Amino acid sequence: CKNDTVYFLKINGCQGVEEFENNSGINVYPNPSNGSIYITADKNVNMKLINELGQVIKTFELNAINTHTVHVSDLDKGIYFIIDDQKVIRAQKIIVE
Repeated sequence: CKNDTVYFLKINGCQGVEEFENNSGINVYPNPSNGSIYITADKNVNMKLINELGQVIKTFELNAINTHTVHVSDLDKGIYFIIDDQKVIRAQKIIVE
């Protein structure tokens, strides 16, 4: 004698992840990169490039007038973050290939 149990799951609507909006005032391109990234900001701010462990890899100053170049060819492949030196919620994820 075989006892098969069948379960049905009813799903109401579609759940998902909303699209991420970059409202940090920081623009990074190209992203991902394996050479250099270019960063623009909406105001003058000191920034840090950190790895996934929170270790500071590089520091630099952005201003609202110029595009800043950060060389990433010397970094290991992975995910890094650019954060505001004041620890305000101004962050941008970058990927180094």
